[in-house]
Amino acid sequence: MNLGRVTPCRYPGGNPSPAHCTKIHTVCFSTVKTMEVLAICELCGAEYLKKNGKSKYCSDACKKAARKETLAKWREENKDYQKNWREAHPEYAAEWVKNHRSYGRDRSRKIRGSKEHNRKCVVCGKEFSTYIQHKHTCCDKCKCSHKLKRIPKDQIVDTDITVKALYERDGGICYLCGKPCDFNDIDKERHAIGSNYPTVDHVIPVTRGGMHSWDNVKLAHLSCNSAKHDKVV
Repeated sequence: MNLGRVTPCRYPGGNPSPAHCTKIHTVCFSTVKTMEVLAICELCGAEYLKKNGKSKYCSDACKKAARKETLAKWREENKDYQKNWREAHPEYAAEWVKNHRSYGRDRSRKIRGSKEHNRKCVVCGKEFSTYIQHKHTCCDKCKCSHKLKRIPKDQIVDTDITVKALYERDGGICYLCGKPCDFNDIDKERHAIGSNYPTVDHVIPVTRGGMHSWDNVKLAHLSCNSAKHDKVV
């Protein structure tokens, strides 16, 4: 079913021509036709008037829903794509993770307009650039060493404290909420740990005079540890 609609000429007295009128004005609207064809939406099945040959859906809502459905289907069919690629290229994947560990975080700060800082690591002396204003170490290893330096020399420091050892001692239970911690709570695609990942928490924070000793550390979820911050519970 074809319904032809002719748009009236906006310039009265113009000389109609197939595309252009050279005598009076540049474009002649007398011959402009919009063809409307009765079609069926591929998503909801409703009938609608299709104004161009490329349209497949009756509305923008159906178009967005179809795109979302297609994307979900592709993700389901290719859910192991990145995993298989990393297994096939282990050296390149490890190098990429090493060089882009904070890529997404720094990129988001860059988009928000954060200023890039060129600094020198306070532990190893290596020069690095970052968008984090309070960052003064170049890597996680230097970050841990710098944290231990904050503890006064006259305090007790047990250097054998690790997350795994604390996990075994406390039975894998967070002392703040009483729920089990999970070492597998890791987002491998984003290379980030989840809220249920186990961490070492100082019962009395180091900033408040607490010691880095077995008597002052307990197992806690990452989210619970962050919520506690430097408070004493």
